Amino acid sequence: MSIKKKTIIISLIIIVTILSLITGYIFYNWSKGKPCIPEIPDRIGKIPETAKWIGGCDGGYWFDIVEINTIENICRIKIFYDYNGELISDKYYKLQAECKTKFNNESELINAILGYDFETIHTKNPKCELIPVHQKDVNK
Repeated sequence: MSIKKKTIIISLIIIVTILSLITGYIFYNWSKGKPCIPEIPDRIGKIPETAKWIGGCDGGYWFDIVEINTIENICRIKIFYDYNGELISDKYYKLQAECKTKFNNESELINAILGYDFETIHTKNPKCELIPVHQKDVNK
């Protein structure tokens, strides 16, 4: 290969690299300041009217508080996918033992929930996670 061809190839590689870096920098600065404003998805499938959506810009779940036992700190919660309405979980959950908070009603419980990882329901207080009570699982 001649020196002229090598020079042209190297020059093209440098130009493409510089353009890629500039494009990446512009996109990064453009998207960096954009706030995430999650939108509640449509209630589809068998999601009950009583269920509340909890999530962010990357998605979330519908939580339906079926019952709360404030004496034992146990609650039955149904959880649904937000994108297809399919029931994921219908279980009894108990507050962790080290939790000093009690949820007296559905509103307090819903406002405390952050998310779900297919086992634990995470809350704003990491000491108050809701863990499944396996012996009281409800059949789907």
